[in-house]
Amino acid sequence: MKLLEQAYGGQIFRPTPEVFFEDKGTLCIAATPWGQRTAAKKAIEVVVDYFSSASTDWESTSPFDKILCLSPTANNLRAAVMLANEAIYSELNSSEYKSACEIFVGARIDNEFSFVQVGQPQVYLGQPGLPIQPLATGSDLSTCLSPQGIQLPPVPRLLMGIEKSVNLTVQSYPLDKNNKVILLSRSLTPPRFLSIEHFNISIDYLADSLIQQDERMPFWLGVLEP
Repeated sequence: MKLLEQAYGGQIFRPTPEVFFEDKGTLCIAATPWGQRTAAKKAIEVVVDYFSSASTDWESTSPFDKILCLSPTANNLRAAVMLANEAIYSELNSSEYKSACEIFVGARIDNEFSFVQVGQPQVYLGQPGLPIQPLATGSDLSTCLSPQGIQLPPVPRLLMGIEKSVNLTVQSYPLDKNNKVILLSRSLTPPRFLSIEHFNISIDYLADSLIQQDERMPFWLGVLEP
């Protein structure tokens, strides 16, 4: 895989993610800090260390019970994010809140794409012959709290590192050479974005579509290509 990304500031504050992308294209992480950037950096450090170690030894013992319906890759990603959550909580937030983050961690092994998500970015699939399909969405609270006609700044709905445990989403999908994975951190996803056909899925076209819908709205956009 390769990752293309673009951040757009708009007129409302949204923090820009810390991004990690492995040279071999196996592992991708986007961690969005809320507070100090320390939490996002710690999350990436812990996830990379654990996943790299576990991936070289598939028989290694997990610190958490493995879920039978998940693949080995998905189980390793889940364990890595749970370890990162514990590290952020114990080092930063156990006595008072300092920093937390939203996170996406994705890994492709052969034709299987697995990912873990806490909050945003939202995850979409682009495949030939179809408009963009949602795989895992996560609206932020500003969508519900904003008065009619007024868009409040982003308010995260889920964060990691503020409690000892974390509510996360784990999924796996088959991914062929023509598929693209789209990551979007934005308060609202316009209908026009979801109707974009596969042949138009490029970082510039997607970003232009979002800006044209509302130039005030900030976002971070990533496209994972084979």
